[in-house]
Amino acid sequence: MKGNDAIREFTDLVKKNHLAGIDLASIVKPDGYAARIARNSGIKRTQLRKIFTEFKRVFDSYRKSKSFGEEELTSLYMLFPILEYQKNRRLLREDFVHMMEAVIESMINNPAEENVKRAEQFLTALVAYAKES
Repeated sequence: MKGNDAIREFTDLVKKNHLAGIDLASIVKPDGYAARIARNSGIKRTQLRKIFTEFKRVFDSYRKSKSFGEEELTSLYMLFPILEYQKNRRLLREDFVHMMEAVIESMINNPAEENVKRAEQFLTALVAYAKES
């Protein structure tokens, strides 16, 4: 399965099941979604690190309060324009941006700990499997 297919399939799964409903192994193992997306979609680790850094702030704040307050929600919503900016600069593909938007929406709509934790696991694996810039 190529990166495009993996992105599309993963996006659909997130929209249907939220992240917590997706088996961790199918996300993070060497032939899982994160690896296929990172390896076949041409996304550079540098770009992913920029996005991951913003997500990491949200994850760290969430861990302290176990909920999304105004600060965490603002940070999540601000990821939308960051992704759009990188897409407009042709640093991220449109299908990848749609996938990331689905991840953000999943976290906003289902702020349960397992769902947020699964988002962090996915992004960590995505960065790990991405090519060096």
